[in-house]
Amino acid sequence: MEEFNLSIHTFVDASKTAYAACIFLRSVSSRGSVTVELLQARSRIIPMKTITIPRLELMAAVIGARLFSSMKQSLKLPYIKTYFWTDSSTVLTWITRREQWSVFVANRISQIRKLTTSEDWLHISTDQNPADILPRGCGPKQLQKCRWWQGPAWLQNPKEQCQL
Repeated sequence: MEEFNLSIHTFVDASKTAYAACIFLRSVSSRGSVTVELLQARSRIIPMKTITIPRLELMAAVIGARLFSSMKQSLKLPYIKTYFWTDSSTVLTWITRREQWSVFVANRISQIRKLTTSEDWLHISTDQNPADILPRGCGPKQLQKCRWWQGPAWLQNPKEQCQL
């Protein structure tokens, strides 16, 4: 029976109009073949109140953490390697540093830390982030051809060549 190494990759992003998260399951067989599948995605339109992009990126990280938590419970995979990807260095700073933040930031960081581990949060460039398509939108033809369905190209590579 062939064995598989599984990992979950959660990508988050935000724009002036929406914020979003998407989750991919990456499976590497003992023979080295890699499969990446989109499991679930969620997006939200921003509130009417003006919110800065870093705070919207933080809100995207919260829905990514929540989506991951519910996905992990439904898949019943308690011990699986997880990665959370954001293109916001501000969000990464908020998640990894133990400082006193504003109430808005502190409340969301608290939620993220309850559901994830700060060491699992990593930076990804905007052009590689598949969650980028949700808040920015695209047409049907563009959607068929985009990285949305399999994630970034490097996620398809064997571990030695992967960005992990």
